[in-house]
Amino acid sequence: MDYQKYLDYVGVKMNLTPTKIVSFGLTVLKAGDGWQITDIDRNSPAWQIGLSINDQILAINGTEVNERLLGSLTHPEKQGEITLKVKRRSGEKVFTIPTFEQEWCDCKMQVKTNISDKQKQLLESWILEK
Repeated sequence: MDYQKYLDYVGVKMNLTPTKIVSFGLTVLKAGDGWQITDIDRNSPAWQIGLSINDQILAINGTEVNERLLGSLTHPEKQGEITLKVKRRSGEKVFTIPTFEQEWCDCKMQVKTNISDKQKQLLESWILEK
């Protein structure tokens, strides 16, 4: 779909900046007293080694999981690997996960200069919801 075509109609420009990020391929959210895997990217290292949605993360690299450590899992700064200890219905398991690079697109939108009164009205009612 050509989103820019529709955004032009209301006077908005979309800037897409492709980039590469380092990732383990999983999403984690706080669940009760711990942290739980809520999503796994298909074909990512996390998927390939057998991590599962709803696995509870107990430790990262041998240290009990905490919010600071979780950043190394959700936003790794460099290539490497980590060891995760997880709890699932069948018991506790330990996994070693390598990072991988994936394509990411950073999207920023900005209002164009010199938009018409009609575009401004549409923009305010559709996107800005004034």
